[in-house]
Amino acid sequence: MLKRISLAIVVLLSAFILLSIGCSSEEDSNGSQSPGATGTISTALLHIVPDDAKDFTLFDVRQLRQDSDLEDIYAVFSTLLGPVMTTIGLDLDDVNIQMECENDVMILDVSSDLDEVAAWLEQLFPEVDSPSYSGVRLFGTSFESASGTVSLLVALAGKDTLISGAEEGVKDCLEVLQGNKLSLSDDPLFATAVSMLPSGFMIRGSLEHTTDPEYAGLNFSVLATAKKDSQTLTYMWVYSFSNSGFASDSLEQLRESKTKIYKNITALQDQAFVVVTADRDIADLLESDLPPRN
Repeated sequence: MLKRISLAIVVLLSAFILLSIGCSSEEDSNGSQSPGATGTISTALLHIVPDDAKDFTLFDVRQLRQDSDLEDIYAVFSTLLGPVMTTIGLDLDDVNIQMECENDVMILDVSSDLDEVAAWLEQLFPEVDSPSYSGVRLFGTSFESASGTVSLLVALAGKDTLISGAEEGVKDCLEVLQGNKLSLSDDPLFATAVSMLPSGFMIRGSLEHTTDPEYAGLNFSVLATAKKDSQTLTYMWVYSFSNSGFASDSLEQLRESKTKIYKNITALQDQAFVVVTADRDIADLLESDLPPRN
């Protein structure tokens, strides 16, 4: 039974990552402004993601849940994430912020009583001794797969943070939380790019573009998605290049990369950053067969 539950978590998380990519955009680009965007997404969970992470997707679940114009997007989100929440003793209505990063790691900001969550987890997974992590309770299990032994952990940290996924990834996040490892937010360049993003319900980061043959000198990109009006989403991509010359060389190509799916596209350069903004109808996003790529 535990093995089936563990496998279900991994499978469902993998499926959700595909959804996250789909809600981002079609190809790499950068961000700019988003007039009319509503809500203010919390980036606090970025302080838990290790600075060597290659990607992440962060959703403001509370904002999706509370905005009737976004109810269809939330319904898709709920279909994929709801079963995962049930498995680890949570109700999706108690999830405020949800983040996915590499190693199938999921980080949650929740309103639930974590003592009740711990009581639920104790019925499924043995508690793991965690003297290295102050204020953290760990639960875990291992099983054999075709590629070898898979070890999963669920960590309850503080009053409102839950981290789950592959053991190595969870422990990396805990090292950041304990102050033993740097986070993404400690990188000044990354922090600057994130500060340029508009308010919205999603942020996605692709942080390993250094060998991308399409855009020379590209270091990383971040993307925000927000509601523009009752029928339209607005997107902003911020691309960070090694220097302003590389940014200038890629400006038009990044703008052109959005034309197949998006409308009202603008692109501008801000020193070594390229910022692209575009709109898309909510109905068009929900009806699309192929998830756009970041």
